[in-house]
Amino acid sequence: PGGPRSRSWAPAAEAARLVALAWEQMDKTEMARNELLLAESYCRKAAALDETNPAVWAAWSAMNTWFYFHQFDPVPARKEAAREYAQKALALDPKSFEARYAWAHFVVRMAPKTGDERPALPILRDLLRERPDEPRALYALGFGLTNDPATVAEGFAALERLAGKHPWFAGRALNELGWMALFHGRFPLAESAANRAVQAHPYWNNLGLKATLALRLDGDLTLAQAMVERL
Repeated sequence: PGGPRSRSWAPAAEAARLVALAWEQMDKTEMARNELLLAESYCRKAAALDETNPAVWAAWSAMNTWFYFHQFDPVPARKEAAREYAQKALALDPKSFEARYAWAHFVVRMAPKTGDERPALPILRDLLRERPDEPRALYALGFGLTNDPATVAEGFAALERLAGKHPWFAGRALNELGWMALFHGRFPLAESAANRAVQAHPYWNNLGLKATLALRLDGDLTLAQAMVERL
């Protein structure tokens, strides 16, 4: 106990613990700026302890992707960090599940136009073959597929599957389903998803979705205001 080998393992173990804490924040249904800032602090500490662990850089990449995607900090530095850290994770271990996920997550969430997400889809399908119904990969695949009208039905099905297989993730899965159904003009599906999303977890993005639908589809200012007041 306390010899060179145990001391060498201590930083790696602590880094792994910090990465798990970062994901705990990112996996929260109500994830927003404060959760991502906390996740970032865990990732920074983990990188200082074990910079050769691809999971560290993968988590840090995912955190930056979410920061930029949700417009909490929409600056080029966030987007570039998301790209750089995912590539660093892949360089450390091209076979790493976490590294491949981080890169695919970056690609689907940053796709500027329909079709740009396609290179990530085979990666996500491979990840799901390795770990069937893994929630982060299924979430990314569902979103990526809904970007393209040609695969939107498959994307909707993936998000429904995510909500059914992982009830703790249902609030976010149904939220994604609702927004993308609205985007594609599938209004009954959007309203159904929004109602189920709010029932699953009435957090800021689900309440915002419900308020948006109340105004845009029904002109219901009273319901929209009620949702806003719950934010």
